[in-house]
Amino acid sequence: MKLTLIIISLCFCAIVLAAAQPIDRSQAQAIDRENDMISHSARMPIWNGLKQMTADEKANSQIQIELPATAGLEARELAGTIEELWNSRHYNEALSGFGALAQMVNLEQIAIGNNWRTPVPTEDFSLWGTDVRIGNRDSAYVTALDVHRATGTLFAVLVYREGSAYYFSVNRSTNNGSTWSETATWGAVDSLRMISAAVMGNHCLVAYTCKTNPFDSRIRRYRYNTGLAENFNDGATYKVVYTSASPDSVKEVSLISNQDYYNNRLYYSIITKQGSLLLFWADTAAITWNQLVTGVTTAKRGLSSTCNEGYAAYYAWFSYINNGDTLCIAKNSPFSSSTKFYIGASTYCTSIGAYEDTVTCAFEYLGYRLYCRYLVSYNGGTSWSIGSLSDTATTSESPALAARDDGGVGVIYRYYTPTRQERYTWRNYTGGWTTPIAITNYEPYWNRPAIEYLGSNRYGVVYLSNTSPIRAAYFDLSTASGIDQKASLPKSFMVARNYPNPFNASTCITFDLPKSTQINIDVFDILGRKVETIFEGYQQAGQHKLIWNADNLSSGVYFARLSTAEESQTLKMVLLK
Repeated sequence: MKLTLIIISLCFCAIVLAAAQPIDRSQAQAIDRENDMISHSARMPIWNGLKQMTADEKANSQIQIELPATAGLEARELAGTIEELWNSRHYNEALSGFGALAQMVNLEQIAIGNNWRTPVPTEDFSLWGTDVRIGNRDSAYVTALDVHRATGTLFAVLVYREGSAYYFSVNRSTNNGSTWSETATWGAVDSLRMISAAVMGNHCLVAYTCKTNPFDSRIRRYRYNTGLAENFNDGATYKVVYTSASPDSVKEVSLISNQDYYNNRLYYSIITKQGSLLLFWADTAAITWNQLVTGVTTAKRGLSSTCNEGYAAYYAWFSYINNGDTLCIAKNSPFSSSTKFYIGASTYCTSIGAYEDTVTCAFEYLGYRLYCRYLVSYNGGTSWSIGSLSDTATTSESPALAARDDGGVGVIYRYYTPTRQERYTWRNYTGGWTTPIAITNYEPYWNRPAIEYLGSNRYGVVYLSNTSPIRAAYFDLSTASGIDQKASLPKSFMVARNYPNPFNASTCITFDLPKSTQINIDVFDILGRKVETIFEGYQQAGQHKLIWNADNLSSGVYFARLSTAEESQTLKMVLLK
């Protein structure tokens, strides 16, 4: 009897200890664990996905084969022949050529990109509610969301799995997320890990990791008005931003752009397996990448980054968790990382947003349970305040945050009580948070969702479902929450400022209109001669901004005059080249 009681006690203790272990919710490690379950011999080549296409899908497909840099001329010529055969609709002949290609190149280093001739719409309308399904894929792991500001075109990029291969798909919406179509895919066997996406100029750019020797951090670009893959200006199909040296590898990537104000820079951040935080930047061409030294060697997980619209001193912010389970917040120009706050083990998500001198970082915090908290600074990171986003009596996790323009700060997170739900809360840049409210139709998966400000007091949200179909992607709008987040109208006509000032090539002019009116914005040189009319037309009441590009002008002092039928104001600007 005593022996039985001892055995029962030991079993009970084992169960309790197992339940108390931190849950590994790292997306990259989740992919690694699934790969470990697939033996090397069982991994199927990436072209199996082409074999499994229906006749209609094959007819709609245009492929591009990517080989490692070490591939020889004969292999590249064969890959070109296979592409030509497939794209001219000789599918059987193309598929038969892959066997010979695999004799020349490791099949796990062969990747295939695909452009759909006609975008593939989401078809399962039975799964739509106020939440709109994105694409027809399930088994997704990672989501990314951004908007082409000039047209309102939305891009959602998803990492998903088919068999032993991983892909990302590019999905596009031109009607505020009411419907979506898949425009392109890229995939490889045991290659794709994490992705991030950002819109810059006329492209949506996708940052991703690719297993070569052992990992490349790459970037591809997709045309904003078609969603199709487009080569870079030098003819390359992708650019390698960073290659890790064994035994190190890339764990996480984050890509951001400053399209909201300059529209001239991309910032690519990386956390490596050995703890390095790496930063790179490029111009709109995204061909030449320049590294910025951080000196950080203790980064571990939870990477997030944001550009700072209207920044006073720092134009980019970064958050991550170090190997001491401590939240770190870093800023650029020059790079410095000083804010540290212990948040505990089994925390994986941080999410940072910035507007002028207000910087907000949401994160998971492990106290007596896991829940979501935030740090906020109103003086560009000089001092910080802390608060909670959610009911601390119930587990919550996976926050995502965005701060933009007149939209304040929007946050979503997974509220972990059956039925689990994605909750949304909002605040202006100062003041309290609204009461969190469920905005999603379906129970969300634990992976971090994506959120982006879309203008007109709306935030867009992309999340993965935890119900059938498992890990399908859905889109929702914050307006479905019923939260009133309307910004108050300006009380008077005011030229806020232009930034930066002095500037080189381009500057952003901001102004407020208390009512809708006709407005003219003209630029004059120091002698009073009109140089250019920047804007002439009708504008709605509210806060506005526009970019003035002075590439064709010489250095000097210029004046922008903003005029309505009732009054005018003048702004002094200094162009330094």
